[in-house]
Amino acid sequence: MPINRFLRDSDFQADEIEILNLAFEDFLHALGLFDRNDLVTRVVATRIIAIGETGLRDPTEICSIALKELRG
Repeated sequence: MPINRFLRDSDFQADEIEILNLAFEDFLHALGLFDRNDLVTRVVATRIIAIGETGLRDPTEICSIALKELRG
């Protein structure tokens, strides 16, 4: 399931949402997460969205930053 369900009240444009979807899917794949309805997925989506709100538009970089944050 794409990240769209977490973006109900966002100001992101369609092209930006696609970028966030790519980053979200890359992140979940990197961690081997497949259940799109669990709490971890919600936390991941929140971080991806927050990084996207900074203006970054490279899905690979968004994913990389989120992974670095997770690994601390």
